[in-house]
Amino acid sequence: MSYASPEVPIWLEVNGRHRRCWSASPHDLETLVLGHLLTAGYLDLAGQLEALELCAGPPGCLGARARVPEPNLVRALQVRQHMRAHGCGVRHFVLCEPQALRRPRLLAPPPAETLRPLFRALFAATDAAWPEGGMHAAALWDGVRLLAPGFDVGRHNAVDRAVGAAARAVELARTGLVLSARVSGAMALQAARAGVGFIASRSVPTTLAAELCTAADLPVRARAGRAEQREGDA
Repeated sequence: MSYASPEVPIWLEVNGRHRRCWSASPHDLETLVLGHLLTAGYLDLAGQLEALELCAGPPGCLGARARVPEPNLVRALQVRQHMRAHGCGVRHFVLCEPQALRRPRLLAPPPAETLRPLFRALFAATDAAWPEGGMHAAALWDGVRLLAPGFDVGRHNAVDRAVGAAARAVELARTGLVLSARVSGAMALQAARAGVGFIASRSVPTTLAAELCTAADLPVRARAGRAEQREGDA
């Protein structure tokens, strides 16, 4: 028997003129889009969202239309234009504008003994929701409980889903991001823009992710939740 994880093109229009398309799992599109608007710099807070509707996209795509404050869109597009024109890419936030990612972060990373059950709960939720496998998972922790996890074939989409699911209910600065995947530069940027208090991953950050987190004053717990290695273990 062969398995295939669900994945479709997602089409998004912002303020009637800015359009982009990417690939993601097809479920719960509204949560995915809200999270993306926050982690991609179109929104600073979920309450700024002026409108969001699902619609028919181009053939073969799932579609959504969003309206955000016009200054937010102008700022986001200016950053994108600068990154392309100067060739700095996401290192724009290390080299050119590190202050843009610095936010008050109101929840510190907990000790390892607290993180271990969080990862067990995240993996158990993933197995229960997607027993066929093939999904990345992310969730926010508010210091007491693990909030609704996000599952997706793309690890960056899982971050968007976790942020989108929590953004209207909690202050993101009082949460931490718990990941099943390695922390890439793009994911570090997502977390910094969302304003979470820390990142915890069972894996390690890339060098670019580490640079971005340093610029953003965003703590990262690498290899979090793992049992201590025994002497002689590789």
